Amino acid sequence: MTILVSWFVLSLAFLGTAWLLPGMKLKGIGGAVGSAAVYGVLNFLLAKALFVLLSLITLGLGWVLAFITTWVVNVILLKMTDSISDAIELESTGTAMAGAFLISVISAVIRFFL
Repeated sequence: MTILVSWFVLSLAFLGTAWLLPGMKLKGIGGAVGSAAVYGVLNFLLAKALFVLLSLITLGLGWVLAFITTWVVNVILLKMTDSISDAIELESTGTAMAGAFLISVISAVIRFFL
């Protein structure tokens, strides 16, 4: 998928998650696009390194339970996006946990239909 399509899908996932999750607030469509851009850059730069680090810390259990490790990485990246960008506001870590899950699900569903 091209970078623009991925960015568009992630922006839609952010909008859908903010609509479904009361603890996640976005500053309009521009906020969703901006937050998706920050999240995408962080994902590109840090996701693999965080995955490997968490796998090493858990003595390899992170590799066995890769879906949980990936979810934890996404929670960390979403919290980092919240701290970097003014366009997104998360009320708590629990909101980030639910948000990371919903963003993944919504993105997967949209990509399935593309």
